Amino acid sequence: MSDGTTEMFAFVGDEGPAGCLTTEDSSPMAGGVLVYLSCENIQRALQQVTANGGTVMQQETDIGPHGYCAQFTDAEGNLVALHRFK
Repeated sequence: MSDGTTEMFAFVGDEGPAGCLTTEDSSPMAGGVLVYLSCENIQRALQQVTANGGTVMQQETDIGPHGYCAQFTDAEGNLVALHRFK
């Protein structure tokens, strides 16, 4: 998939891990990868992030037919993304 600026490859597991690989114009972890974690309740997860020393970088965002996503840095400074389909 591509929206003209970001390319995306999604993989879905029936009862196992699911995820997405994307190209981004950013440098998480000084040029590393941005890991997306599947999450049923993004708002609750972001509350837990801040309660444990992390910082919300992007609030839950509607990404159309692809669901919702958010980004945060953990207490060690790693950039991590959350995703849910519904």
